[in-house]
Amino acid sequence: MAYISTSEVKEIRKALKIKFGKDIKFSVVRESSGLAVDVSIMSSVQDFSTLWKNKNKGEYGFGYKQIWGPGTMPTLASSKLYNDIVDIIKSAPAKVPGCNPWYDKSDSQTDYFDTAFYYHVNIGKFDKPYIQQ
Repeated sequence: MAYISTSEVKEIRKALKIKFGKDIKFSVVRESSGLAVDVSIMSSVQDFSTLWKNKNKGEYGFGYKQIWGPGTMPTLASSKLYNDIVDIIKSAPAKVPGCNPWYDKSDSQTDYFDTAFYYHVNIGKFDKPYIQQ
């Protein structure tokens, strides 16, 4: 059953700070149901404006975009950033005593879903846009 505890989310937050320092500001929150963790890039030096330029204000306005994989990032460097973030999301919870790293044993052909937890990576938030430093 998908579930992530607050201590696992705290470990993700800590690992992101260690890896990226003050270069990138993140918001890492656990969804109220405990099924998922939302990791949002709130500010950095990277220019993500191509994600919402000429696209009818992006999905919900300038400064917010849901990222569904490295292919949706505007540059190769930001694709690497996405992969680094996902690696931390998947590995950091294992540092909490009694917790395991992320896994996905789901099989959609048999309608069987078994994952450690769900995760979402965003640039900015719906109510707080991304800021380029």
